[in-house]
This record gives sequence, structure tokens and C-alpha cells, in this order.
Amino acid sequence: MGGSHPGTGGAPSSIGASGTNGDATAGADDSSAGGDASEAGSAGTGAGSGATAGSSQGGATAGGAGRGGLGGGSSGTAGVGGACPSGTPTACSGTCVNVQNSSTNCGTCGHDCSGGACTAGQCQPLLVGRYDRYLGENGLSLGANHVYGKGETNLLVRAKMDGGSYSASAYLATFGTSGCAGGGVAEINGRVFYKWNDGTSCRMAVCSTTDCDGSTQGISTAGAASWVQNFAADTTNERVFWYDPASKRFMVASAVASGTPTPTTVSSGDITNTPGWTGYSSGGILFSETTNSLVTINRLPASGGSVQSVITATGINLNALWASSSRLYFSDASTINYVVLPTGAGGAKLIASSAARRLWSDDVDLYWVDASDSTKLMTCALSNCASTTRTAVTAKCTIGGLGGESNAIFWGTSGSGCPDNMQLWKLAR
Repeated sequence: MGGSHPGTGGAPSSIGASGTNGDATAGADDSSAGGDASEAGSAGTGAGSGATAGSSQGGATAGGAGRGGLGGGSSGTAGVGGACPSGTPTACSGTCVNVQNSSTNCGTCGHDCSGGACTAGQCQPLLVGRYDRYLGENGLSLGANHVYGKGETNLLVRAKMDGGSYSASAYLATFGTSGCAGGGVAEINGRVFYKWNDGTSCRMAVCSTTDCDGSTQGISTAGAASWVQNFAADTTNERVFWYDPASKRFMVASAVASGTPTPTTVSSGDITNTPGWTGYSSGGILFSETTNSLVTINRLPASGGSVQSVITATGINLNALWASSSRLYFSDASTINYVVLPTGAGGAKLIASSAARRLWSDDVDLYWVDASDSTKLMTCALSNCASTTRTAVTAKCTIGGLGGESNAIFWGTSGSGCPDNMQLWKLAR
């Protein structure tokens, strides 16, 4: 994910009282509340050029100049003292701050809590949306400014990623009301792609980010014979893929900025088993085939060609599959593993001896919902998962959808006994 990852071993902190995932504890990005890494510079005894004697670059009073070489007298920025005052003991970019409660320098300089509070050097989770409907088991996806999820049965939901949607007194309105059960959501090129219930079948469709119900356009063929089970988004090349059971082929459509995209066929031989999961990575469409408990993840080049097997294993949880830009992550009943894409060369590689209900990774860190306790969101550094595994969040309610970006991880919660039927949360990495 490429976020800041200071220190290790921070204790989890409390999410707060409200929410389906409320009252959860969250150990945000483990941090050490140490100061900056630079050595204390020599403090000038007199003012440098352009500075007032005793003033610091961070605006401290005499005797309060930032440490770490904020400047000697020759730079014109040093004060009389050589360290920050005790209340703001760390110098960050020329300003003395307290990294124990600074939301933009939490635990260490530059670690921004992305809208959340900082308590005891730990970023706290931020509630970005609450709803009176339940969360569907379809994961979360991130757009330019919104996090999208699937509500119960046919509802699409979203919230602003910065928390601007949140209201303590009112539920958020649903974003769309005509989705299909089991369908995901993806924002590409300023529009939203999703599985649409046209009244008789489920079709691939697109709508605007401002009025989904009033702007939906069907893309795939109408009729039950071409019922769309799931789809995959290639956000880099701005296109979507789905399987058409009538033709036994995968289809592709460009995610153009306006108009109705025209689907074309991805050339291949017959694919007779309707995929239970579809993904995209490394120039190829990934899809599952299941025979009893034996699951095979196949790959079809996006340009067309022959289908090749990437991995075959017993008991792969299709809800816990995640394709990053270079790896396919999966969980069975007792372990979490990955294979290298595009071909799966070298076979499965063990990450952790635990099972996941959901997982997400950027090939730097791994996040997963514990299969044995769905209230726990776990994380580890992939460079050494065994020694870095920790609990990022412990909730009172079931954690369902999961998604992430370079600076934050997002999750949804739902279940009986929660303060709201559904909530969307964010935690800075």
C-alpha cells in the first residue's frame, strides 16, 4: 500500500461507541512516538539573517527552537534553545508537535490519520457512512472520492472516503436501488459500473456518479440466457469484463466517459462452467471453476487466446480471493497463500497459518478478516508475516466488505445487535 509504517508493537486503540463496527478496537498503523530522526542541530545563540533572536522555524519562543537541525544562526531560522518544548516534543517539518495526538503526525512525523483522530500515537478509525440496510457479502471498491459497497439484495451504497458523508443523526441514502444480488460495484473514468436488474435479468450496466437510478444504461445482452453473475474491472485500461453464459465466452467493454459502451467478445474456446468468481490482473481475466471442493483459478488473456490454470487447490474460499497487480491471494480452510501472476509459476506460497473470510493486499501489507472470528481485522507485513501479525480492528459486529488504497484500509460491518444495520469505516495505514 505504500503508506507510512512506523515502528511495531503498538497497542490497539478504541474505535468508539457508535456503529455496526462501533465499539471496536483498532490498532492503526503501529507507531512509535519517537521524535524526528535527525540529530539535534547546534542552536544559534544569536538570530540569523532575517530571524528574530530566540525565534525558531516552527514559531517557538526563545529557548524552544526545534531540534534536529532546524537551523543554526547562519540559516536565520534557529532559536536560542536546542529542543522543542516539553508539550510539543518533536520537530516535524520545522514545527514542534506532539506526535501522541497530532492527526497529521501521529506516532511519527508525516503519518497522517486521513481524517481520523490520533490517540496515544495511534490513528483511530473514522466512521464514513451509516445505513439502515444490511451489508451484502460483495466486498468494497474505491472510486476517486467514494467507497462503494453492495447493500442487501439490490441496493448500492457509497460514502465519501474523507468521511464527509457521515452524519450522526441520519442514515445515508442508497446510491442505487436496482442492482442484482451478489453484484459488485466499480467506478471507472467518472462513471459507475454494476450488475443491473432490468426487471427480467441481471445485466452489466453503467450509470453516472450523480444519479444512478436515473441514468442507468444496460451494456450486456438482455434476457435470462445471458444473466451476468459477476464482473471484473480493469481500472488502468478502463474496461470491464464479464462472462456471457449464452455464448460461453467472456465479454469486454470499454469504460468510456459517455454513451453506452459496446461489448465485444474475448476470443477463446468454450468456457462451459459459469465462473463463481471473476477478477482481473496482469493483462488477464481470472475466473474460478469448482468441482466438488476442488477449485481451479484460470486465466484468459484479455486479448484472447487459450485458458490456462493458475492454481488448483481444495477448499479455496471464493469470497476471500484477491488479485493485486502481480499476485493472486487466496485462503483455504486453514491457511492464506498467494501465487505469482500471470501464470502461477512456482506454485502456492504460504503467508499465514490462519484462514480468512475476506482479504486485501497491495503486495506490501496483507489485511484479512479472521475466519474464526469475523469481528477481527488482522494485518501483517508480507516481508515477514509471522512476526508482524497483529489485530488492526476488533469489532462487536461482523466485518464483511474489505478494500484498501495506499494510505487507508476500508471495511464494512453488519449484523444483528449492531447500533446500525450497516456502517462503512476507514483506518489510516
